[in-house]
Amino acid sequence: MARVTTGLFFHTAMALLPPRNLIEELIERGDIPQSNRPYIGHSSLGGSCHRHIWLNFRWAYERAVPKRIQRIFERGHWAEERIVNDMIASGLNVYGRQDELSDDTGHIKGHTDGIVTGIPGDEETPHLLEIKTMNDKRFKQYLKDGLKLTNPKYWVQIHLYMGSLNLQKCLFVVENKDNEHRDYKMYDFDPKVYTQYQKVGFDILTYNDMPVKIGSSVWHECKMCDAFNYCHKQQLTARNCRTCSFANIEMEGKWSCDKHNCDLPIEVQRVGCEDYEKSEVYK
Repeated sequence: MARVTTGLFFHTAMALLPPRNLIEELIERGDIPQSNRPYIGHSSLGGSCHRHIWLNFRWAYERAVPKRIQRIFERGHWAEERIVNDMIASGLNVYGRQDELSDDTGHIKGHTDGIVTGIPGDEETPHLLEIKTMNDKRFKQYLKDGLKLTNPKYWVQIHLYMGSLNLQKCLFVVENKDNEHRDYKMYDFDPKVYTQYQKVGFDILTYNDMPVKIGSSVWHECKMCDAFNYCHKQQLTARNCRTCSFANIEMEGKWSCDKHNCDLPIEVQRVGCEDYEKSEVYK
């Protein structure tokens, strides 16, 4: 409270609190749990924090997002459908949608938005199709500086997809969420990027120890990360097969259990068992 003097009298200035929006509190209450995917995504390998990728692959912490963020994810899916429909209506041929791509281990994967042919001036050449949405600020930055500088994750993702599919070109479509403007750009395949990030993925997959943090609790990337509480507030390690000392990573995308001498289906990995023993790497 602030004490204000007016002549010979004193009065207290009260802070005015904003009124509660009860309908907003009702609808927006609670975060949406996110199911951990069982593989390392190609779309994550351009990220600067290997620890984050490593922790996500091993399901080290529970993930949830506010309902607002979930709506952003869903809007991206809707935009993709609309853009593909517009391309087909314009005479382009789009196929291979959501085809799964995998490395030799079966643990590093991606899913394509599609492959497109019939592009004017290069009708016979198949192009990787990748579709993204951005807000106006990010969209303008992308137009100014290009994909490699503004979003390294997307840059790496398209190269891993092109390399896996033996494609030489990518049609990258971005929709501005604020005004519906779209940008259509072509990117050529760079085999050096593909080779470099194949190695990055394999290295992260095979790290025996947890990678180091990239910053302190005030580092901007850490503050925005869904692993923040785990890394900086000692959140408890999630209990599942992947954080258990008896679990092993196998080829062909599989995990196995030394305790029970068996393979571990994904649905079993998520639950664990009564013999769970937290791996030393998380202690």
